[in-house]
Amino acid sequence: MEVCFGRDLMWVRDDAATQCWGYDQSRFPANNMFVSAGEMVWDNGAACGRRYRVRCIGGSGRPCVGGFVDVTVVDACNTFPCPSTFLFSADAFQQISRNPHAAVSVEFWHSLLYEHLQDLSF
Repeated sequence: MEVCFGRDLMWVRDDAATQCWGYDQSRFPANNMFVSAGEMVWDNGAACGRRYRVRCIGGSGRPCVGGFVDVTVVDACNTFPCPSTFLFSADAFQQISRNPHAAVSVEFWHSLLYEHLQDLSF
């Protein structure tokens, strides 16, 4: 278990190339639950497509809503050093925080089992 910081990311999908898949918008999750990864998670691009289960565990003003959000890495953080471990899409951040501008503490797990279940066809 890791404790790290996250904040929301204002994402422009129409004209922004990602470091994972360039301009290929078909690789974004349809539910808009995605993140950019900071240096700790990025792993020289190996994080592309990885899924993480994330939950808010604290922050100023008690921003956490409870529960988890499952997100997919679609890009690297575009600033160095990155201000957080994850930069969330607005939709994903809304699932864990009441305040869209809060800096929150999160814990996260690599959702390896979740990735394999999504790839199965029944």
